[in-house]
Amino acid sequence: TMNGFVDSSTLRVLSMNCWGLRLLSSHRKERLSAIATEIRSYDIAALQEIWSKEDYEMMREILDDQLPYSHMFYSGVIGSGLCIFSRYRIVGSYFHQFTASGGVFDIFTGELLAAKGIGTCRLELQDNCYVSVYNAHTNPVYRESQLFECMQFIQHTRGCDLVLMCGDLNTWPSQSALKLLTTCLELQDAFHHEDCNANHTNLCSICQGFCTCNREDNVFKETRSVPERIDYLMYSDLGSTWSISKKEFCVTMEGMVPGKVYNYSDHVGLKVIFTIQNRANTPIKEASVSPEQKQVVFREIKCCLTERTKQLRDLYFPHSSLVYRWILHFILICAVSLALLNYFDSLIVQVFMLVLLWVWLSRDIIGSMVAFGQLSAQQNVLADLYYYMQHRTD
Repeated sequence: TMNGFVDSSTLRVLSMNCWGLRLLSSHRKERLSAIATEIRSYDIAALQEIWSKEDYEMMREILDDQLPYSHMFYSGVIGSGLCIFSRYRIVGSYFHQFTASGGVFDIFTGELLAAKGIGTCRLELQDNCYVSVYNAHTNPVYRESQLFECMQFIQHTRGCDLVLMCGDLNTWPSQSALKLLTTCLELQDAFHHEDCNANHTNLCSICQGFCTCNREDNVFKETRSVPERIDYLMYSDLGSTWSISKKEFCVTMEGMVPGKVYNYSDHVGLKVIFTIQNRANTPIKEASVSPEQKQVVFREIKCCLTERTKQLRDLYFPHSSLVYRWILHFILICAVSLALLNYFDSLIVQVFMLVLLWVWLSRDIIGSMVAFGQLSAQQNVLADLYYYMQHRTD
């Protein structure tokens, strides 16, 4: 452990999507209990999809004697799904909810009630050594805008601390959105393989072993889905008087829960052992990415965001007759409602049928209204990006 260390020591870190959605996740309690037992040997664990406070409290009870410090980031109706467990004292925490997130009809993915974002906990390793641990879970539909917000959030909160960025980013290593973290912030991907530049469908044998979701050895694998690496554990020591480097790294909890016929989760965990050293008389590491290199990334993201905004607009607002469709739906709802009131004698049946009818016929109207909000959010993020491209050079 690092308790009492002066100049150097190691730090064992885990990041994992635990798939803890109530009612929809198979063997949820048994799996989360097994994951908590495995976490006991780590110094820091950043978890995603711990949606239930009851599950969080259960895991905290199991980890209380080994990782006594923890924080759950509350947001929305069922939370953000993010929590951090630590062997070291948490001296501060903060959460940012993403501007654009899931749609109103994403019921079966939890997007309806969740409010995803990025959270951070500042840990005190010793008197003059702090690490900011970031934990995020992004939506693949809004990955560019959400990772742009992650970049801004980290940039404004990191200070001179060591940085650990963990999370399920729903982004492949070859996609431009990831450059917002690896290029603009100079975060190092602990599982990056220098000799593989392939996309997610043509990975080398080493990168195939690093896949975190839809693995062939996972019983929860989605049908007709290919293995993907969408979970990350990144690190940085820019501006810090301490240096951090990876010593060992591997995927973990990829097998079955002991004595069971199912895996720990539909994702595997990422395990990294870091070496932390005092720089002493060596120079502090400075940023090496030029403003021109950042502008290249911003232009790529601008193109992606513009295209996604257009797709969203075309999906929910395909033609100018949308208002007429809304009026037609409203008239139809009123007409059928009157017919139902005259047809059924039971008040309970009348209310049930009316609610069912309103939900069914209003889905287009509600979906369009919510989509308008998401479209506005995307455009706000795009406006922030334009500002960065024109005025920011850091």
